[in-house]
Parts: sequence; structure tokens; C-alpha cells
Amino acid sequence: MWHRGWLWSLAILLLAALSAESSQTLTGKEKSVVFLSPEFVLGPGSVVNRYYQNVNLPRGHIALKNFNAEVVDEARLPVPLQETYLHHWVIERYYQRKGVEAPEHSSIKEARNPEFITVRNSGICQSNVLGQYFWPWI
Repeated sequence: MWHRGWLWSLAILLLAALSAESSQTLTGKEKSVVFLSPEFVLGPGSVVNRYYQNVNLPRGHIALKNFNAEVVDEARLPVPLQETYLHHWVIERYYQRKGVEAPEHSSIKEARNPEFITVRNSGICQSNVLGQYFWPWI
């Protein structure tokens, strides 16, 4: 009976050691990247509502642990909230028809044309249900 309890404890210790090793391995593969949009100028009460195409985001299967968006000045310092208001931001994957040159940025109306197809998540949530986008609703 004593041997069975000892064997059980050894198995739990081994599993704990293996899981600790794998989490350390995954931590070593985390990356942090900063993307900046082209410069835009805002005045009191003005709004910028653009789509930026061809942003060099990572390709393939990725997992996002954290994603932050903020308005920064020329020195890449955050603009105080009393001076600006970031209502929302959205990231969408899209397909672009071959031979069509995407502008650096466009309006929502220009971005919603047959030359671009928004990519939905794969799985059971299709059509207009639970798209796989990233945004804060403030």
C-alpha cells in the first residue's frame, strides 16, 4: 500500500515538472511588435475613419495574448485622453483580388468593394455571427 502512494506522488511530481518545462518553452517564443499607422492630423472635433491595408502582420497561425491601440504623437508618446478620444479600432483579415493594387489607406466605403473580401473565422460561427475581429467597444 505504501508503494502505491509513493508511485502516485512520483507520477504527479513528474507531470508537474513536464508542464513547468513546456510553459517555459512557450514563454521563450513570445514576441512583441509595434505597428504605426501613417501620420494623420486632427483638429478639434475632427474624425479619422480609415482602413489601412497591407499592414505587415504575422502570417500563419498565431495566438494573441495582448493587443493595445492608442494615439501617439510624433515622438511616439501617448496623447493624453483629454486631448483625443480613440472610440474604437478594428483588425480584419481580408483577401484581395490578384492584380488589384490596394491603396495605403481608404475610407470605409472604398474598402467595402468586390476587390476585397473580409475573411471570417472558420468553424461553426459563420455568416454574420461572431466574426473573429479584435476591437474595444468603449
